[in-house]
Amino acid sequence: MEIQVRMYFLSLFVTALVTTHVHATEVHCNRLCLKQMVDQVLVSTEKHDPSILPVADRYRLTVNNMPSSLSMAVPWRTISSFKAVAPGNYVIDTERQEVFFVSTVVEGSLPSLLWGRLKVKDRKLSEMEFYLSRGTADSGAKFDPNGLTKLPSVWTHPIPPGKQATRAELTRVAQTIFNPGMGELDYSLSCHLVENGYTLPNTVRLDDWLKYNASSVSKEKLVELKAMASSHNGIAELGCPRIDAPTDKQARILVDEVQGIALSLAMVPGKVIADLMPSPDPKPGLPTTVFVPDSMANDQSQRIENERELPTSHGRPVSLTMPAVLAAAQFIKFYDGRMQGVRRLMQGQPAGSKSPWVGDKHRVQ
Repeated sequence: MEIQVRMYFLSLFVTALVTTHVHATEVHCNRLCLKQMVDQVLVSTEKHDPSILPVADRYRLTVNNMPSSLSMAVPWRTISSFKAVAPGNYVIDTERQEVFFVSTVVEGSLPSLLWGRLKVKDRKLSEMEFYLSRGTADSGAKFDPNGLTKLPSVWTHPIPPGKQATRAELTRVAQTIFNPGMGELDYSLSCHLVENGYTLPNTVRLDDWLKYNASSVSKEKLVELKAMASSHNGIAELGCPRIDAPTDKQARILVDEVQGIALSLAMVPGKVIADLMPSPDPKPGLPTTVFVPDSMANDQSQRIENERELPTSHGRPVSLTMPAVLAAAQFIKFYDGRMQGVRRLMQGQPAGSKSPWVGDKHRVQ
């Protein structure tokens, strides 16, 4: 009798193991599956038909941080076409069952950037967080919706053998992006910053740059920069130094071990200020504006002072400084112990805005 009881419980245990394994196989969404979720979303926006999506019975959705339902969401009303997501524009976190993407879409006749995060549960969409960036006013910075296919090669080339970062290393990188108190990250001098699809130039006349930014680089990096400048007529590749980085300790993270990408989503307070700083290529017409994070206090002060000192009779209307917030996604290509590339996506929010995805059990962390 005792042997029969033991065999019975052993049978139950084996059955439970088999059932759990089958269930896990059924619900898991691998890298290809997560990519296909993005493709299905884009196709559905072009067709203006969200009903074709595999959506969970209960889901959450925001567009530019505004909660909505699929039947009302703006992308399905305004997007007329899209470009397939180019290589280097996914961040796939299979452990969290999440995928981040950025795509060029067309609204009317003009290109925009659609970017955001999808979470999958039982191979159905349970969370959809979208941002539509339509121009420089939405980002307060550079903007090139057609630049997603012209990224620096580090975003599309495979990681050199033996240089891959571990998930733990990438997690720490992601946590550090909007928490400078965790320490600094080393970076390659060939690292480029890409803002909203626009790849910023990476070379500077080092002596001029150091007049204002010497304190933002380590002694070791300074030696590296000076060595390069000395052999290139004073010009150096700048890399991706972190200058007065914003802090958001509620920032959410994704990690893509295969591509070596660490991503963080944050809310950044700051001010929108008339861009009156001296420029080597001044343009006629109305002055533009720029978003400056509150963490860059010196930059803010200088720009506001330029606005105050501008004569009212100069003949061009100037927009006055106002507070704002940016919803920001920053992701880093990281291997060989260094940042190899940095990208930022930004979408403007009203002053005082907070993310509806943080602060409770729905937080993604």
